[in-house]
Amino acid sequence: MDLSTYLLISIVYIPLNVFDLFIITRYMNTLYGLPRKGPYIKLLKIFIVLCASFLYAPYTALWGIAVLCIILLPFYNANKQKKFIFHITLVVLALTSLFTAFSLGESMALQDFYMGIFIIFLPHIIFFVICKLAGKVCAPTEVKLPYKMWLPLLAIPLISILGVAYISYLATHSNLSIEDTNMIQFPLLLMFLLVNIIVFYLYGKLSELVQKRVEGALFEQQLHLQEEHYQALINAHDQIRGVRHDMKNHLEAISILAGQHKDEEILRYLNDIVNQIKLSDNTIFTGNSGIDAILNLKLSEAIRKGISISKSILVPHDLSIPFSDSVVILGNIFDNAIEACGRDHIKEPLICFKMQYVDSMLFIEVKNKTTSKNDPPNLLRSRKPDTAYHGLGLKNVRHIVERYNGTMNISIEDGFFTNKIILYGVQAKNDELPL
Repeated sequence: MDLSTYLLISIVYIPLNVFDLFIITRYMNTLYGLPRKGPYIKLLKIFIVLCASFLYAPYTALWGIAVLCIILLPFYNANKQKKFIFHITLVVLALTSLFTAFSLGESMALQDFYMGIFIIFLPHIIFFVICKLAGKVCAPTEVKLPYKMWLPLLAIPLISILGVAYISYLATHSNLSIEDTNMIQFPLLLMFLLVNIIVFYLYGKLSELVQKRVEGALFEQQLHLQEEHYQALINAHDQIRGVRHDMKNHLEAISILAGQHKDEEILRYLNDIVNQIKLSDNTIFTGNSGIDAILNLKLSEAIRKGISISKSILVPHDLSIPFSDSVVILGNIFDNAIEACGRDHIKEPLICFKMQYVDSMLFIEVKNKTTSKNDPPNLLRSRKPDTAYHGLGLKNVRHIVERYNGTMNISIEDGFFTNKIILYGVQAKNDELPL
């Protein structure tokens, strides 16, 4: 091939390389998220198209442009592990698409002109279909896989490169006819395409598994720490109740001090008792230790942050809801309400809390003022930057609610973010409500 012919073919390949670049960038956007905008990304894309056209034309342009697109990876925020394995697989898919098209074209015994057209366009069509399928089967996730999962997946595209090269070598050095060679070669190439598509599916499924493990570990850790903290709070509440019930002993102690004319000690003693009684006046006592602990902790936290509280609590003394469930549900929904009041910069922050028990149903409602206008489908999305490990609170709540066959409805009504929860089958020995 003389230089003028080579240049002509290279120029002809520019539109096809633009098409391939479009396919690859769509592939990257689907699997890695949208790229960071930079002043050089458009220039890099032009550079990739030209290099693929003139350095790799005419027959290797497809996998050549896949290789060159590695210089676009720094513009994507996906983890390096994911970008590495997916880009190697992309190159394998491009290479295998090219050889598959060649094998199919040769088996059809077309005339040279039609064979040329077939070989020019078919690899790009196969590559387009395969890249679209890859984006469909891979679940979007940014969880980093452990190496014992990642390395076996990485081995699939690496072995595929060797396999495709070996098949091509055998095809060119075989004593068999072209038809017989392609009868063997074509299904093997299709198998390599399918196997590499499975890489995306397995990566997505393994990532979901790891994500569930991470959420479970965070859930258990949160539960352990909260139970320890709230158990300490229960002990403190027991001490406060002890003060109220030991007034006889206090009066006797004051009488003794008065007989000894220790006026200053009497005043200090009385101040201590008054402060403890004031503290207990704002304390919620439903008779359910877990509910009392979490409500008193979160309501006190809200008051310290300048948030007004409106509460209505009517539940029996002996609800059959485990301590851990009350911690997860009440703790998370109050945490979200308190955080929202600070984040949205509400001038007069307010949280309204209602908890009521009726006929084995426990109704819980938390409302907080908000300036958000989000639609309900977007309300469960975490606003924190690291969404892989945040936004788990309401997921944990929903998990508990589902165990009670209950419902959780979130909405924005009249300037209030409202979370309504109903738990079914919550038993109580009697329906006596606290005074």
